Amino acid sequence: MRQSQQVHSEASGEPADGAGDCWEGLYRGEMKAQRVILLVGGVVLLLVGVLWTLQGVGVVGGSVMSGVTLWAIVGPIVALVGAYLLWRASRRTLGNAKSSLPPTPSS
Repeated sequence: MRQSQQVHSEASGEPADGAGDCWEGLYRGEMKAQRVILLVGGVVLLLVGVLWTLQGVGVVGGSVMSGVTLWAIVGPIVALVGAYLLWRASRRTLGNAKSSLPPTPSS
């Protein structure tokens, strides 16, 4: 490797062998993993929150939690947190789609 190539690769932070594209793929993989975690966590919290709410108001019986006011209060809060996580996961998708579009010409 020539000296000028080595200096350029060190300054840019990219490997000298041209393998800099692998980092972009790794970043995309991390973004997908975060999105999956947000989706799964959001769905689980939303479902648990709805179940706890229904148990708290006495719609779903057969549990120690049935008819207890605490769960009628905690359930909607947990469901809202789950809905927020789902919203964040959908925003990640829209953000990635917008960034892949070509730039619009400015007038």
